[in-house]
Amino acid sequence: MGNFKTFCESSDKVDAVARIDRTDLEVWSMTQKDYINNYALKGAIGRARTLNKSLGKTFHKHQVIKAIKEGKKVPEHVLVDYKDSQMVQDALKGKFSKEWFG
Repeated sequence: MGNFKTFCESSDKVDAVARIDRTDLEVWSMTQKDYINNYALKGAIGRARTLNKSLGKTFHKHQVIKAIKEGKKVPEHVLVDYKDSQMVQDALKGKFSKEWFG
């Protein structure tokens, strides 16, 4: 028990623990930039980074729209990424494309 207490009292180790990725967050609850940087680009190099970034943007948008359709409260700081996206704006109005969601 003493070792754990000592570990927690060390500020540099506590800071390191605070920086651990929050894997419990849903994709739709984080900004597109956070999702791309923390998940889509993780470990990717060269051309894979470009492909992963593009796919990550598309995946994130789909997850935001899906969350809206499921009635989840998508945070405003996430929706601001899509203020110019007609698909997201339509989803917010309850209009969903059958191409996206059978």
